Amino acid sequence: MSEAADVASNPQSLAIVLFSAGGWRFGVEASKVRSSHPALQETANDETATILGFSSGRSSARSRQYLVLKRLENDQEVIVDSPVDLVNIPVAAIHPVPPLLAARIKLNGLRALLMPQRNMAETVVLLVDSDILRPIP
Repeated sequence: MSEAADVASNPQSLAIVLFSAGGWRFGVEASKVRSSHPALQETANDETATILGFSSGRSSARSRQYLVLKRLENDQEVIVDSPVDLVNIPVAAIHPVPPLLAARIKLNGLRALLMPQRNMAETVVLLVDSDILRPIP
């Protein structure tokens, strides 16, 4: 993941850390992420996908990264699929979840949808609340 200083400060954009889990693309606000670093070995654990409300049935051994999330007391590491990218997203590309969908959806912590721009090679990205990314007890 690039350093946060590399992402220009722009009031019409938001710095987002993008990652994958369970075969889907997710994002969290960059201000909630301290850093990332490679996992020491490949793993088939899909704990993050399970926390987010996805079945871990799409699991296979792959390259993983740790996201170090800022917490009040102690930072916390969560494991996600590579790649982890720091990007500046135009605010216009971020769309709140429609109320009807929000009422029926079973995805934990879903806050908004990021619709791809012309120059993005992404599909729709699910923006989630980083506070829900905690280890399963």
